[in-house]
Amino acid sequence: MFYEDESKGSLTLENLSKPIQDIYILIGSEGGFSIEESRLAQNSGFRSISLGDQILRVETACVASISILKSSYGIW
Repeated sequence: MFYEDESKGSLTLENLSKPIQDIYILIGSEGGFSIEESRLAQNSGFRSISLGDQILRVETACVASISILKSSYGIW
């Protein structure tokens, strides 16, 4: 879950345990995830990662998240 309010430096793609068998990506609405939605996702086993200060549009967030994951796992 790429979450705009995640504190920077807490979790990055580099320090996720590998290999990962299943990857699910949560993309929020234009307004982003609410605190309650974030808590619900994390309580359901999702881990949130900061992308920094940038807030992306939904269309861009979908493409960016796939690109970041593919690059991180070397599956170009």
